Amino acid sequence: MIALLRGWSRAVRGDVVVMQAQHKPLGELRYREVYGPLRPIRAIVDERLAVAPLPTSRVEAISPPLRLSTNEGEYAGLVRVDLTCDEAIVSTGVNQPPGRRPACRMFGVTFGDNFTTLIDGLSLEPQHFAEFEQAVRNLIVGSVMLLGHRRRRFFYRRPPGWQALATPYTTRYIPPGYPNDAAMITVMAALPAGGSHWFLESVLNELRERNAVVGQVSLPERFVMGPLDVHRWRLTSQLGGETRAHEAVLLQDYNYVYRVRLDRAPDNLAGLVAFETLCGSIEPLPSGVVTPNTAELSPFAHWSL
Repeated sequence: MIALLRGWSRAVRGDVVVMQAQHKPLGELRYREVYGPLRPIRAIVDERLAVAPLPTSRVEAISPPLRLSTNEGEYAGLVRVDLTCDEAIVSTGVNQPPGRRPACRMFGVTFGDNFTTLIDGLSLEPQHFAEFEQAVRNLIVGSVMLLGHRRRRFFYRRPPGWQALATPYTTRYIPPGYPNDAAMITVMAALPAGGSHWFLESVLNELRERNAVVGQVSLPERFVMGPLDVHRWRLTSQLGGETRAHEAVLLQDYNYVYRVRLDRAPDNLAGLVAFETLCGSIEPLPSGVVTPNTAELSPFAHWSL
């Protein structure tokens, strides 16, 4: 759901909300509240340029994606595409000399757990391109998805050269030498903040379910890493005469806990380095803020388009 901008009209056409600037030629926006599954924003931009191109236009430049977060704390992104187009497609009233005309196409995307939303906007008046871009940015940052406080994926740097084995909410990484090098890093989705003891218990229970004999469990190491409070446990296990070393790290801020685990041979220091590097790269989820402009975005806005 997006707000109605002051000075813009809004109409619904099927599953698309169309918004047009009324008092000056800023441009037109088309908003889809559900636009396909998760994929990189550049893939969405390429798709839209292919299936809904501006007639007789030529792409001149595509900006790198700008990473944003919404006021609710959801991930979002913005891409600007600069084009030139034939004057025949430019609306009456646009003051440009004959010939090729510049155009600005803006793409704003917000990312849910398994879907995206999309703003696809076009401006044909160069003196308003910056204002048009800001309008799209404001709509994306202020968009409302109402997904709540929940289990979520988060950003970190994957170990270089390690293979990812991904499920919707857990990703396991194995090194290039696997299975001879039987290390594994497990990154679990963030959970709403709570206690820390249960994470260690879940690791111990999983090992015991495999009939492993759990050895010494260290007391938790506690320290601060940037905005995150960190709890780290070290333990060993034996199964079939083989000794394994395990690291369980729980990072926590006010809103979420982030869980990462390493299983390795005791002498596998490369795996330990990869694990610690990954833990150090974890980016806390955006906290979100209360949208200040409640007059323009009421709880009933989606019923009163």
